[in-house]
Amino acid sequence: YFNSLGYRGPEHFKTPDISVFGSSFSFGVGIDFSCCWHQQLGDYKVNCYSPAGILVTNDDILENFKKTKIESGMVILQLREFRYNKSILYIPNNLHVFVIDEHTHPDILTFTWSSFVDKAEDNTHPGVETHKLWAQKIKQQFGL
Repeated sequence: YFNSLGYRGPEHFKTPDISVFGSSFSFGVGIDFSCCWHQQLGDYKVNCYSPAGILVTNDDILENFKKTKIESGMVILQLREFRYNKSILYIPNNLHVFVIDEHTHPDILTFTWSSFVDKAEDNTHPGVETHKLWAQKIKQQFGL
């Protein structure tokens, strides 16, 4: 199901604890929304602004963040392979960031393809168990 803004999930909170921006990996293609990593972070009000579009770039993710003008809570950006960047990324310092990429990045929390312990129904996106694992690591990394 989709909310009135066109994002997957319930209506967004006016004052969220956490706002998530990402790609189809955060949208949760092929799994129930309640199983997405961001829905497993704990007892937080979480808004997810992640489309399921093909080839959503990191530039698109940052633009989506900028246009929403989030005013409260923590912001988590889920980036994807840096090879899809259209330009150099300038990420504000107050954001929490991780990347899903085929290569590891020493200065950023990275989930590589080998971190997929299962796959979703489409056999491409991460499955329920992978989302659980990611949620645990993200909670540790960002102090949740």
